[in-house]
Amino acid sequence: MEHIRQIDTETYTVINLNGYEGDLDNHPTITEYPELFEISEDEIPENAQYLNPVIKTKLETEIEKQLKRRQDGILITAQITAEYKIAVSLGYVSEEQNRISTEELIPVNSFIQLGEWKFAKSKLIEIGSLIIGETLYDKLLEVLNNYIDNNY
Repeated sequence: MEHIRQIDTETYTVINLNGYEGDLDNHPTITEYPELFEISEDEIPENAQYLNPVIKTKLETEIEKQLKRRQDGILITAQITAEYKIAVSLGYVSEEQNRISTEELIPVNSFIQLGEWKFAKSKLIEIGSLIIGETLYDKLLEVLNNYIDNNY
């Protein structure tokens, strides 16, 4: 009987497939851990041990990543906004420039808070530095590049 077994173990270890109805080639142990598991047609020995894997589905994994990206996005936009508000209060940035930059950056901030950092970067590049100022542009671009490099 075809089954999934763990590779290179002293005890013949078989994945418990009770309740799984898909093709064995698509089982998460095979797709996500091909270096640890294989499909076998060997006879299962009587002394085999059965493993009940707790494996995250790709959807669960992507949901976790998306939630983290969103949480990170909320934190970073709050931090940058706070720094910018301080610059305005100290007179480094005019109220008018603050208004213009805030309006222009709404799509960038929205994408960041939705966890869509790559879209946010594209939108920032599209906006450019002329409207929001080179200092703010460079700061945002650096934050986006660092986040994307470290999390994608």
